[in-house]
Amino acid sequence: MTRYRLLFLFFIISCQKNWSTIEVNNFLERCQNSNLTNSNQEEHSNFCECILDQSLLLDVPYSEFLKKELTQDETDRIINSCISY
Repeated sequence: MTRYRLLFLFFIISCQKNWSTIEVNNFLERCQNSNLTNSNQEEHSNFCECILDQSLLLDVPYSEFLKKELTQDETDRIINSCISY
């Protein structure tokens, strides 16, 4: 019986699509550390927040997001909504 409870608990945790605070912070830290455009810190921080918001809209768990091969449409949707022309 305990085995089934553990399996059920693992299933629930693995299906969780909301990112934890630790995962969000990890994402933002990775983004902040990769300022490829050499923009000022405030602009880059805003860009990272926007990318985070758009990435969350994909509705996939963080672990899957890190492994996911984004389609061109997904990439365009995430990036283009965060770029000021």
